[in-house]
Amino acid sequence: MTIELVTAELVVPAERLKMLRETLCRAQSALRVTEGWVDDAQSSETDAQAMERFVKLMYDIDQIAELVREIDRHRPLGIDGKHGDLHTPTCGCGDR
Repeated sequence: MTIELVTAELVVPAERLKMLRETLCRAQSALRVTEGWVDDAQSSETDAQAMERFVKLMYDIDQIAELVREIDRHRPLGIDGKHGDLHTPTCGCGDR
């Protein structure tokens, strides 16, 4: 049995890559903060339910990381966290 991988293209204006990456990183951080958070409604969940919630949360964090990696392919960052002169044809910089 062969599984065919089908991809979808997401069109993001190149000049918005930096802003999108920053937004995704904030969302990822917010999800990480909620990792251990349990409110009164969730305090009655079983270990299995807690584990399922944790696994879903980790999956969401991984999905965001995948998007960030794809953005980094188009607009790479140096070891200092800055784009600098690491231009690509799709980075969206006007001075490349």
